[in-house]
Amino acid sequence: MPTALYEFDALAETIGDLQAEHGTPVVACLMGGEPADRAADTLAQYGIPNYFDPSRAVASLEALADYGAVVDREYEPPAEFEVDRERASEILAQTDDRDVDYLGVEAMELLDAYGIPTPPGEVVESPEAATAAAERIGGPVVMKIVSPEIVHKSDIGGVEVGVPTEATADTYRMIVDRARSHDSAASVLGVRVEGLVDLKESTETIIGAKRDPQFGHLLMFGLGGIFVQIYEDTAFRVAPVSKHEAREMTDEIRAAPMLRGARGRTPADLDRLVETIQRVSQLVTDFPAITELDINPLVVAPDGVSAIDVRLRVDKADLSLPD
Repeated sequence: MPTALYEFDALAETIGDLQAEHGTPVVACLMGGEPADRAADTLAQYGIPNYFDPSRAVASLEALADYGAVVDREYEPPAEFEVDRERASEILAQTDDRDVDYLGVEAMELLDAYGIPTPPGEVVESPEAATAAAERIGGPVVMKIVSPEIVHKSDIGGVEVGVPTEATADTYRMIVDRARSHDSAASVLGVRVEGLVDLKESTETIIGAKRDPQFGHLLMFGLGGIFVQIYEDTAFRVAPVSKHEAREMTDEIRAAPMLRGARGRTPADLDRLVETIQRVSQLVTDFPAITELDINPLVVAPDGVSAIDVRLRVDKADLSLPD
């Protein structure tokens, strides 16, 4: 600020000379009207910015430090996993066959094609087929309505958990009736019958992706299930991501201690979680036509991960098989 002990013009010259001598990044905050404006012109000749607001001056130094950290970071290329691109393309082509731009649980095989673990399951189209599927899977099962138009299946009673084999036929009819009562125009493709995932000592997470017109796909990881919209505890990266970046994402969320085994919990299988983030990154990179994708929840247990639900949206004009 102006003082009787010095002139801004002389101060600007001194700051510029010292910066040139030592090479240390400098920002200035000279406030005081016309004298400060003249001094700012002098500073500009040395490549030194002048800010009226001290907080903006400090923020600019922080941004410069962050940029330096990015530049100095050793580049690690993203992993290339063996996947079934042809099968993935066939599944995504369902959007064109049915003249829609979105897929739900009927796209679980897409995750299988990219090596992302899912519970054993299949989509059936009759009560009898539901019973047969439950017998093949064994034990109580989860049953979900398969309808692309019904996004929040639980809200309309479209999901039943822990259904015994002998009750699958009646549960099939009940779920389908609920869906049709909720939206008579919705296309009901059947019911997915899948194995029950043990949630003991597990954490529900979410992996998502959204295509940005400038940056490509933005990858998201965070606390999932019903908590994703409540706590908004998420981390983001631009795809494709390396193993190091994927692990950083798991460390950045506030719920990271839950994954590492806080308060006596058994630590989650972080290696498999990091790999799954990388596989999702490869999926959306291989298929830029995927404009949105959510795997929620992705259950992370001490002995692995399991994708319980998926939904995605496709730009059919861009849909093609990668080379």
